[in-house]
This record gives sequence, C-alpha cells and structure tokens, in this order.
Amino acid sequence: MAGPPPYQPPPDLRVLLSAIDASAEAHDASPNEANRHALREAALALSGSLETPQEAALRMSMQPHSLAALRIAIEGHWLEALASADNATMTADQLSEATGAEVTLIVRIMRVIISAGIVAETDIRTYSCNRLTRIFTERGWRDRCIFTYDSRNMND
Repeated sequence: MAGPPPYQPPPDLRVLLSAIDASAEAHDASPNEANRHALREAALALSGSLETPQEAALRMSMQPHSLAALRIAIEGHWLEALASADNATMTADQLSEATGAEVTLIVRIMRVIISAGIVAETDIRTYSCNRLTRIFTERGWRDRCIFTYDSRNMND
C-alpha cells in the first residue's frame, strides 16, 4: 500500500495570507459582524488549504466521536461542575466527586472533548474552562446537543 503523497504547499498561500491581512485590517478599523465573518472565512480558507486530505478525513471521521463524548459530559453535568468550580479548574478526581462519574470514564471522555477544543487541559488530569466550555452549560446549547442526536423519539 502506497503512503500519502508528499506535502505540497498550496500555490495561493500568499494570496490567502493577504486576504487574512486585509480582512484583519478591516475588522480592526470597524469590528462588526460582517468584518468578523470575512476574517473568519479568510482564515478558514487558509486552514483548509493547508489541511491534507488525510487530515480532513480524520477530522471528519472523528466528529461523531466528539459529539458523543460531549453529550456524555453534558448529561453527566461535568461541564456545569467545571464552570462552577471556584477557580474553574478541576482534576478528574474532583469532577468524579462532584458528579459521581468514574474517574477513568472522565479521563477518557475528556481526552476526546479536549481534542475538540471544548475543554482545556492545564495539567495531567486537570481541566479548565475555555471559551467553548461555558456555552454548553447554557440550556439552549446543551439541549440542542442532546436533541440533535437523540433517537428515542424518532418514531413518534
């Protein structure tokens, strides 16, 4: 079986970087939703151009795992416990104590949601909130994650 083709940098890398630079300047001059969106799109175009097909396939294939792990953390109230911690940092043992979940389960599920960028790991088996953690403690986002992949009422 042949290995992946050798990495070839995108031919339009400088064009993409110029687009990011121009979008960043526009955003700095007038930080509004349209300029934020343009800057984000330029950054995504650059990121996509640097991603190999293998990396894209791996990222896409891992999305269901990330969502399943997120749902476990949401239903276990791990994110709520983490967000309500005094310093917003908890060890796996502290999360276990606060939620009743097994430490091994917490560690394994946290690996997945850390790789998805939903929680930060500040030390071995020590977790903290980041800008995504708290959004999944909000009822609407929490319920959306559960409802979107819930199959209990599919035949009703």
